[in-house]
Amino acid sequence: FGVKRYILASSASVYGFQENIVNEESTTNPLTTYSKSAQLAELDILPLDDDDFTVTVLRFGTLFGASPRMRFDLGTNAMTYSLFETGEIMVDGDGKQKRAVLHVKDASRVYQTIIDSPEEKIKKQIFNGGSDNLSYDINEVAQQIGESSGKSFKINHRGTNDLRSYAASFAKIKDVLNFSPQYSVKDGVDEIGRAHVW
Repeated sequence: FGVKRYILASSASVYGFQENIVNEESTTNPLTTYSKSAQLAELDILPLDDDDFTVTVLRFGTLFGASPRMRFDLGTNAMTYSLFETGEIMVDGDGKQKRAVLHVKDASRVYQTIIDSPEEKIKKQIFNGGSDNLSYDINEVAQQIGESSGKSFKINHRGTNDLRSYAASFAKIKDVLNFSPQYSVKDGVDEIGRAHVW
């Protein structure tokens, strides 16, 4: 149909559980239906890259922040919601799972960065979308949420069978495309607190 560039929104969850820091060349280990479907989409789209069709894959960290179609099923948003709703931050599992997070506005900026980049930098490339500065374990995210809210808070843990835990490197997107996020966890908590009154 004459489309010149295709950007696939994949997910860093394709890494699943990893002991070491992973990058775009690391072996993936998808554990959920969602992450397995993301990996299959990557495997299907990348071979279609040719002289007339440029494919780029973005493996985003878990998104957070206020949006018109608000999602409270995502880690940082869910913990922020529970804090404003109950005064407690509910953490799944022991909170030692490692994750990367990214503000939804920065996710939009990643797309724009890809669109504005020369073809030779993005052609048939995979980029982890995020920043090393936004990689935490879940307990650290919960603590940041509580401290950012200005409210008294308590962190509670609940059982979960979610085994995903990975620390991803975001050096490639910074070095190749000069991308760095502008928004912090605190920015997301402030937005959600202002946008939603419970």
